[in-house]
Amino acid sequence: MEKYNDSYETKNTIMRNKTMAKTATQTVQKTIEKVTPIVKTTKDALVAMLANQVGSNIVTLTTKTDARLRKTGNPFGQVWKFSKVNCFIGVGYESCVNRQLDREDKEPDFVADKPQWGDYIPGTCLIEYNGKEYLPVLCKTVVGKIEFKDNDGNVLTKDQIAEFMPKRSTETRQGTDKPIEWRKYKIDSILGVTMNGTYYQIIV
Repeated sequence: MEKYNDSYETKNTIMRNKTMAKTATQTVQKTIEKVTPIVKTTKDALVAMLANQVGSNIVTLTTKTDARLRKTGNPFGQVWKFSKVNCFIGVGYESCVNRQLDREDKEPDFVADKPQWGDYIPGTCLIEYNGKEYLPVLCKTVVGKIEFKDNDGNVLTKDQIAEFMPKRSTETRQGTDKPIEWRKYKIDSILGVTMNGTYYQIIV
């Protein structure tokens, strides 16, 4: 009787599974690339594209912003926050708050204060302040994990830096049950934008 070679069959199964896994990974990657084309662009080109944006739009921003840690007793020095956020551009803060009030069956009578800094560039969704452009957005959801890194690229956990992080005020004049998350991103802090089905990767 011929002896069954169990180890040979096991090796074949492992190799077959690895091949299938590699093929699946390549297929997923190709699908992603097909669904979301990647276009490399400059910050100036991004500003021009956003300046020509008409009406509101849903975008995903990939950003690198200053975590603004307290300096006193802080052993980490400069720390950067890396995040990916789904948001609306081309919308107004006041109108966003009033729409939320209306959704909550409240009187949509919110009147926004004059911004403490920055002025809209006429005919665009951009704000200019001290010679720099900013993109005001209505933030909706954070995509994936937020990462923190020091100037050397070392990854830090939120727990490590928690005691040095600034405390965010939750008080607003909005009057909504669900707060409107309104932010102004400096163009220099944007690493990439997914808009109209294309990912625009900012190159230096």
